[in-house]
Amino acid sequence: MGISVDGVWCHRAFAEHRGIRFPLLADFQPKGSVGERYGAYDDRSGVEERALYVIDPDGVVFWSYLSPRGINPGADGILNALEAMSAQRQGAQMQPVPTAQGRSAPDMNQEAAMRRQANRPDSDR
Repeated sequence: MGISVDGVWCHRAFAEHRGIRFPLLADFQPKGSVGERYGAYDDRSGVEERALYVIDPDGVVFWSYLSPRGINPGADGILNALEAMSAQRQGAQMQPVPTAQGRSAPDMNQEAAMRRQANRPDSDR
């Protein structure tokens, strides 16, 4: 599924234009509340960053990636993570790059906020 702070009508137009067939959820009211829990909402600009998450059936984040601004993260990482999660659930030893593996979603706020701050072009590093 996809989640953004855009409203339902924007999602519908986007899905029709792009031929998207998976659910798009509006994190609209209160704005950014879901993205904030996952460390992907930037309250300064009011937008959600491009963040990818693979969440296992138990609700634990198996893999995540917060993309630098302006960079399309592509699908390779998420596809590899889905394959690895499937293999792991079947008892294989294959594992993805463990960026946030094994943490529950709400526990990711601090790490994601630090990554988001480091990715900002105007951050003081």
